[in-house]
Amino acid sequence: MLSDSTWRSRFGADPDVIGRTTMIDDGGGMRATTVVGVMQPEFDYPRGAALWLPIAWACRPIRAATAVDPIVALRQE
Repeated sequence: MLSDSTWRSRFGADPDVIGRTTMIDDGGGMRATTVVGVMQPEFDYPRGAALWLPIAWACRPIRAATAVDPIVALRQE
């Protein structure tokens, strides 16, 4: 998942980037990954994040965010 700013600066705001495979350096070397989406411009968590990777890739600490279903979160109060 790309941040809006990364989508604009690295991919020229190309709407066809969704589904494209690209190489990223995840700190452990280059890895092929598929772009699955672009976040809304207002989303900036953690601040300045360029992209988000699946948690399954987290074999060491990385900065990542997960979506929370607001209905489930409210029911768990």
